[in-house]
Amino acid sequence: MKPIQISINNFINNPNYNYASIIDDPNQLKVEHFHNYYELFIVNEGTAKHHVNGAIEQLQKGDLVFIRPDDAHNYEETSKRFSIINILVPMNAITELLNYLGPSFNAEKLLMSTLPPMVHLDQNEFNEVIAELEQLVLSRRLSKENSAYIFRIVLMRIITKYFSPSIVKGNSNVPTWLKWLAFEMHKKENFVVGLDAMYRLSDKCPEHLSRMCKKYLNKTPTQFINEIRCEYAANLIAFSETKIIDISYEVGFGNLSHFYHCFQAVYGVAPNAFRKSPKIDQEDLDAMQLPTLDTSTINKAIPLKDFY
Repeated sequence: MKPIQISINNFINNPNYNYASIIDDPNQLKVEHFHNYYELFIVNEGTAKHHVNGAIEQLQKGDLVFIRPDDAHNYEETSKRFSIINILVPMNAITELLNYLGPSFNAEKLLMSTLPPMVHLDQNEFNEVIAELEQLVLSRRLSKENSAYIFRIVLMRIITKYFSPSIVKGNSNVPTWLKWLAFEMHKKENFVVGLDAMYRLSDKCPEHLSRMCKKYLNKTPTQFINEIRCEYAANLIAFSETKIIDISYEVGFGNLSHFYHCFQAVYGVAPNAFRKSPKIDQEDLDAMQLPTLDTSTINKAIPLKDFY
């Protein structure tokens, strides 16, 4: 049976559409399909085999996957209690986000890899994502007009935090120790310290570490650290009123001029110009802070059988 194409219009024109939905029906999960939109899904419970683009990947709770429009996929051998929470993302939303992030974000790995990018969230990360999705669903129910910008904020946070090209989870050629080191260096207590933390955690001599970073990450250890620092700084610039000079010191830059130079290299604009770019006013965001919900309040997905 050929994969079926699912259109986003089937969902966004439905009054029950709330951005995120739970899918746990094994019959629906088995249907091989592709989309005219992007999809983020997180495994809420259980295990399954994800058949995608002719390959099979094992899924478990906490796996977060970015599906592109042409990714044909379905789920087989699902455990007794298996469910995903999926978020439908219009194609223009990803285009606008990548345009905003600029060419230095290097979206090729996100969009052009053979298999869809996948990361595994630890329990704290899982809880954070679920809480944001619950807030998103509630914002849609309370005010459809105002929920659109909440959706874009959540989307930007997920993409930049978990699918940044500097994260190497999907590269199977990277040595295990270097993957682990890259993950550890994304922790604030490590990237603020910088090279000294990288040397200590790796237990490798500086020369060997430099060779491995250039070979597998295509950047020096210093470039790798500075990109992580700039990613963290970009979130603070976009979603806080903290002075840029204070942000530069907070993320580990001892020199403001050097911070400006590194930030410009990563994002294509200076930090002050990045802050002036159109975005959500923090007071508006604070006003929309909503209580979290139990995941049982997220709607079940609209059955695919309605569309084929």
